[in-house]
Formats: sequence, structure tokens, C-alpha cells
Amino acid sequence: MKNRQLLCAALLTTMGLLMSLWLSHATAQEATVAIAGNHSSVALAGWSHAAGSRELHMVAVLALRNRPEMDELKAQLQQPGSANYHRWLSAAEFMRRFGPTQRQMKKVISWLRDNHLTIVDANLVTRTVRFSGTVSQAERAFSAEIVSRSGDYANVSDPRVPKRLDGTVAAIFGLSGKPGAGRPLSLAGLESADVPSATNAAHLTPQDFWTYYDQSSPMAPGGNGGTRSPDCIALLEGDSIQPAEFESFDTQFDLPPTNLAVVLTPSSKISFGTKHHEVELDVEWAHAVAPNTPIRLYVSNDPASLQHQFDALNLAVSENRCGAISSSIHDGGNLCADFAQISAYAALEAQAVIQGQTFFHASGDFGSFFDCGQPASSQGVTGVQPSIDETGASPDVINVGGTQFSPIYVGGVDTSVLKPGFEQVWNTYPTVSATPNPTPTPTKGGSTGGVSVVFGKPAWQESISAYGLKPGEFTMRGVPDVASVANADEPGLWVAACFSKPCPVTPPFPIKISTGCPGTQNLCFFGNGGTSAGSPVWAGISRLLAHNLGTSKLGNINPQLYCLAAAGSPALVDVSQPGQNCPQAGPDCTVFAGYQVGPGYDLGTGLGSADIDKLVGAFPPSVPAASVTASDTRSSGSAGQPVEGGVMTLTNTGSLPETVSTVTLNVSNPALFSFLSLSASVERGPVQAALSAPLSSIVTFTFAPPLVVPVGGKAALTLRAGMNGASQVARRFGSPGSTVSGSGRGAGRLAALLCEVLGLIGFGLVFASSGNRRRIRLFSALFLLIAATPVGCGSDTGVAVIGTSVQSVPPCGIGASRPSVGSATTAVGVTGLPATLGQIRLVK
Repeated sequence: MKNRQLLCAALLTTMGLLMSLWLSHATAQEATVAIAGNHSSVALAGWSHAAGSRELHMVAVLALRNRPEMDELKAQLQQPGSANYHRWLSAAEFMRRFGPTQRQMKKVISWLRDNHLTIVDANLVTRTVRFSGTVSQAERAFSAEIVSRSGDYANVSDPRVPKRLDGTVAAIFGLSGKPGAGRPLSLAGLESADVPSATNAAHLTPQDFWTYYDQSSPMAPGGNGGTRSPDCIALLEGDSIQPAEFESFDTQFDLPPTNLAVVLTPSSKISFGTKHHEVELDVEWAHAVAPNTPIRLYVSNDPASLQHQFDALNLAVSENRCGAISSSIHDGGNLCADFAQISAYAALEAQAVIQGQTFFHASGDFGSFFDCGQPASSQGVTGVQPSIDETGASPDVINVGGTQFSPIYVGGVDTSVLKPGFEQVWNTYPTVSATPNPTPTPTKGGSTGGVSVVFGKPAWQESISAYGLKPGEFTMRGVPDVASVANADEPGLWVAACFSKPCPVTPPFPIKISTGCPGTQNLCFFGNGGTSAGSPVWAGISRLLAHNLGTSKLGNINPQLYCLAAAGSPALVDVSQPGQNCPQAGPDCTVFAGYQVGPGYDLGTGLGSADIDKLVGAFPPSVPAASVTASDTRSSGSAGQPVEGGVMTLTNTGSLPETVSTVTLNVSNPALFSFLSLSASVERGPVQAALSAPLSSIVTFTFAPPLVVPVGGKAALTLRAGMNGASQVARRFGSPGSTVSGSGRGAGRLAALLCEVLGLIGFGLVFASSGNRRRIRLFSALFLLIAATPVGCGSDTGVAVIGTSVQSVPPCGIGASRPSVGSATTAVGVTGLPATLGQIRLVK
């Protein structure tokens, strides 16, 4: 009782001291906080202060609220058996639960106006405030110097906002940029308007594509041509399309007319004209795959904007009209997205999947070195470094890489059919005999892929490894997820477009319509490609999946795709020909190191290409025929001691017997264990032990023979562990940092309270002046002397905890199947995953 009274008195004294410090140091100048990671990481050597009168066009993106609740809902929406499974939110419901408030918006607008910045537009639905001002005004408002070189400009440090707006503003766009801005950069293999990279005359028609990728003709009676209105495919673009282009494409290849709508951002601006032929590729090939599904073109056309992809995506998500969204562009006006801007993209992508939209993004055409490089926390971190397009790397995005293959012609007809090992990773970089000097910039010509430096590894990638990488090299989100044909020459896709010059190639078919282009332009057919082709193609495939399921909303389909791959489904065809995606490389990829491509998942082609009919038939992987519940055991053990790790019960809810062949666990701290074992008993029968792989962060247990669970039966799976000693853990992973503590339940409660007080003191130190810091430290020392019992922070029971490990089953972690026709088996779904088996602590 005495200890408790002393503790309460000390706590009140500390709180009073911190409050007085805060009041005594308050000044007339409002305190500010930085928007973390909101500055370009380009090297600024040789840059000078930007002209103060230069006009800037900026956008403040407001942050989402209730992020933990949002993340939990996002998981539940995709979890069979959850009460929220596929109960998508409307855009209005999403904003009500997670969007900023009107009051927050007004505070941001008021502060910007107080700093003499001009409000151009404010939209609570898109969470944006567009404003303008001079460099001098922006520097004063955001306390950030802006420098310039050759017209480019960049803020040297993170912008700062008043502390009362902390957590309200997620990112500022427009404090860095390039001259001209105005246009997004195409990710297509073809960038120039009139000089195609493809020069042969043997490309895929829609009919060739259907044959190769095993898509039943959508034009056949009763064929699957995708969903119909009001569903649509949203294409994010920076250009418009001429009606003659898609009308000619449809007529040439006997497709129904394209149902196309164009939405401009903002609607008051005129649309850009056709330039890069990105939009023709996207419209024509999304339509070729799903000809029944309308297409809604979101054209970002504001010449003052620096973030066209963001503008178009924001409108497509906030309108929430289309079940699928495809992006094959990235922003060309900014000096590449920084951490805060990437986070703003990720927030939009999360909103999309919570609304049930499925978002596809082209991985990029720069091989293993995306042209933006890695985002960094400080300027000057540039040069040769593996990189990806982080704006499309969120786990909520299906990232699409590229392949190539040589068609097989019989009698002039392409008879190629997709099969394992037939495709290669797309890579057309020329082989050079010597290392160029100086080191060149990566250029287009290969499927971008790699490991994110921003996003953690999602649950559905936890149990896979990347070809050519060691486990410790694949700890973050890997891209791409899937792939499709990309090389514009091997074989390329036929595209119809208007050219201001003579047509570059003569197609091997008579052109049915060759007029209708504006002015003196020629209507031409030519081959195009790039990962840009794969994104709209996969968006079309998603509409075939949705139509087959009688819906328009699928949300994030990555978990299902990875489950299919884990089950060995033929719906995804592995690109297993060895290759690499190094850009502008020498014979041994000495200039830019590429990622290796080969059997299994890889960082050039992901899980592989779609066998479309098989994917439609297998998606989702199955109607769940088994359910799992887990005990989520909490246990502790010392060195050499065996402990319980948790019990999982699998119930066969189907109408056929089920077999369980493998169980995969994610282990957060394998160094704590000398062994992990899993055993099972079906209907309280004999216990069967599983064989396990060596201890690592991913452990797969194999039952040989497999467990057979009868209809309505249950299998109990029990995890056990043997504990290492502290010295063994330290030798393998460094000092574990053990905790000193007292004993008894009272001491544990005292420890928890004391740690809260010490944490509060530490918090106060951050804001105190140097003199007051010394006084607080002395006060802390006195307080520690007063405490009667030595306790350990981090322990709620007074036990010395050396380390903790959590064992969980990922979404595809149970290999269950049922007998099918003959000796074949069919993978079955399991509800209740992911599941946490338990938390095990190593104690002294």
C-alpha cells in the first residue's frame, strides 16, 4: 500500500512538472511538425535557391482516420467465414468511417489562406485541397527551402504544418517538379507518337490472344465476354482517344462496338490530344479481353497538375463506378514520388479494395532499375540501386509484369498455346561488350520487378521464396504478382492509332477501315506492348472472373492468386525459362544487376501468366470445405524445456472426405527454439507426427501419409516447442537484451505502472530545454530510489523475458484437398485463416 501511495504521488508530481514545462516554453510562434518523408531524394549538388516569384501549383492530401480499424476491416472483407466477407463499403460509407472531417478540411483551408496561398479547389470526397502561390510564399508557409536547377525545383526538407494539423495532412504535392510538367509518363513499350519500337508484321490479333491464353471466344453464343453496365473498367490516362481508332480496331477484328465514356479531371479543362498511343493500347486490349464490359476513361488533363496518375486514380476511386481499375502511367511532373506521396497512393488503393474495386498496375518497363530509383529519407541518395515503382507496389495492387515468346506459325497462322516454360521474361536490352562509362540511365525494354523498400511482405507472400534470392533477401513486398505478354516484337499486340506520318508497317491483312482520323493523319495498325499491355489485359480478365461469379466486385484478388499458385493450380502458368531483367546490361549484367527469373515465383514475372479458362473455372480457389479454429495459446519456457505452442482444430464442413498434406507456419523468432514439432489426431485416433523443414521464419510441416478427415470430422493439430538458452540465442542473433525483475503478481502490477511513468518522463525530455532535461533526469533518479521493488519494463508478470515468438498460419498455410475424378485431387478452401496458434516466450 505504501509503495502504491508513493507511486501515485510521484506520478502526479511528474505530470505537474511536465505541464509547467510546456506552459513555460510556449511562445507566440505556433509550434509546427514535419510531414515526414515529404521531400525529394534527388542529389541537390549544384542547385541554387529558386526564384521567389516562381508560381507553384500544389495539392494538400488529407489523411485517413481510424487506420487500425480500416486495416482490420480490409482483412475481414477478404476472409471467408468473416461476418464482413465481401460486404464492400460504398464511397460514402468509407468516407464517413475513415475519411477526414469537414472540420479538418476547414482548418487546412484556413491555415493556407492565412499564409496568403490561393485556394483553387477543395474536395472532401477526394480528400484534396488544391492551392497555388509563389516559391517565397510556400517557403514561409512550410518552413522549407526550395532550390532549382535547369528549371527543376525541389524542397530541401520536409514541409512543416502547425501542430494542430498534425496527422491531418498526409502529403503535399507540388513542392518539387519538372519544367513543362503537365503530362504523365507512359509505361508502355512504345513512347514516341510516330516511331514505333515494333517493326515486324506478326503480332497477336484478339483471336490469336484468345487461342494462346486459352480464352474461350467471348463472341461465341453464351460466351463469357465480361460484366455489363453498370460495371466498367476504369483506365487511368493522360491522353484521349479518337473515335476512329477504336472503331477501326473493333471492325477489323470483329468485336462489338466499344462502350466508352471519357471523364476529365477537372471537367472544366479540355482534354489532351493523343500523343503516346498508351490510351489506344489500353482501351483496345481491355476491350478485346472483355468486350461486354464498358470502359470508363479517366483522363487527367489539367496542365497545372504534377500528379496525373494520382488525380485520375483519386477520381476513379471516389466515383466507385468500376469494379476494375487499370493504370499504365506514372507521374511525370514530380521529381518522383517521395515516402509521403507513396503513402497517399497507398491510402487510395486501400480505399479501392475496401469498396470492392480491383486495382491493376503495370510494373514498369525499366527492368530491375525503375527510372525513379528508390525513395530515400535524405537528398543525395541516388545512383545505381535496384528500384520499383512504389506508387503501384502496395499489397492492395495486383502488379503486372511482362513476358515474351516466339510465336509458332503453321501455314501463316499463329498456333502458339501457353504452356509451362514457353514464355521468357521480357528483356530486349542490347548486349554490350564493355561496361559503358559513364554509367547510363536505365531505359525501357524489360519487365520491372524487385523488392519494395516501403511496403512490408503481405501475408500471402510470407510462405513463398523468390527465385534466385536467399530468404534474408526477400523480406519486403515483392513485385510483380502476375504477368502477360509485353515485348512489342515478340510477338506484340496489334493496335490501331492515328499517325501524323506514314504508317510504319503494312499489316498482313486488308484494313477494313482506314479513314476517320482528324486532319491529314493516317489510321495505322502497328505492334505495341510493354507492361502497359498486361495491366488492362488483366483488368479484362478480372471482369471474366466477376461475370462467372455473378458479381461486379472482387476486391483484392492477390490472396486468391497466391493460394492457387501454392496449390499448384494450372490456372497460373509459370514462366520457368531462366532469364533476368537487368537493363542495359553487359553479358553478365555488370552495369545493372538484374533479378533472376526461373521456376516458381520470381521478381520479373511473379506467379506467371493466366490460362484464362482455367483461372475462370478455379477462381476463387474453391468453396471453403473446411474450417479452422485455433487456441492462440500463451506459454513460457526456459532453456531445454518443452512447451505447448497451441492447438488448432480443422473441421471438415464439406460433403467429401478431406486430406491435409501440409501445414505452413510463420515463426516470428525462430532463434528461440531448438525444435518445433506438429502432431495431429483425427477424431481422437492415433497421433501422427509431421515431418518438418529446418527452423526458419517459415516452417512447413508435411504429413506422410496425409491426414484424412471424414465428412463432419475433426482433426486436432498440436504444436510443441523446445527452448534454446539465452547464450545460444545470443550466439545466433546477438544479445537478446534480457530483463531484470522482481517476483510476485504485485511486483508485476507495480512494474507496469512504473514503466508508464518512466515513459511519460522520457516523453517530456523530448520537449524540455537542456536545463530542464537535467532536472527531470535527477527527478527520475530520485523516483527510482523511492520505488521499493526493482522491476523490468516489458514484463507484465515480473518474469525475466529473453524473447518472444508468435506462430501463425498464413492464408494459404494449409494444404487441404479432396479426391476428384480418378486419382486427381482438387484443392479446397479453408476458412478461419490466417490463424494464430500461440505466443511463446523464452524466460530465465
